[in-house]
Amino acid sequence: MEIDAVPVASEDEAKKYNCDYTLTTEFVKIKQASKVGGLLKAIKNSDPNAASSFNIEASLTLINLGDGSVRSQPSVSGKFDGKVDDAAKRALDDGSRQILKAIK
Repeated sequence: MEIDAVPVASEDEAKKYNCDYTLTTEFVKIKQASKVGGLLKAIKNSDPNAASSFNIEASLTLINLGDGSVRSQPSVSGKFDGKVDDAAKRALDDGSRQILKAIK
C-alpha cells in the first residue's frame, strides 16, 4: 500500500486534493519533566540533549473523508527525551504507528 501525506488546512482542501483521510493532532500537554533526573542522565551519558525531557500527551484523529467516520483515534502519553521539537516528533511517531495499523 502506498501512502502520501499532503499538508492541508481543512477537510475541504483535502477533498480538493482527492485525499482519502485527514489526520488532526492536538497536543493536550507538553511539560518539561524533572530536571534532576534528566541532569543525572546527561552526566551519565555525556549527552547534552539528554538533559531535556518532556511529559507529552497528544491525541490524533484519523477521519475517512468518504463517509466522515472516525477511523482511528489513538492517544499518546509518555516521557520523551530531547529538545521540545524532537520530543514532540517522537510522540507523534508513536501515534503515527498506531494510525498506520488502522489504515492497513
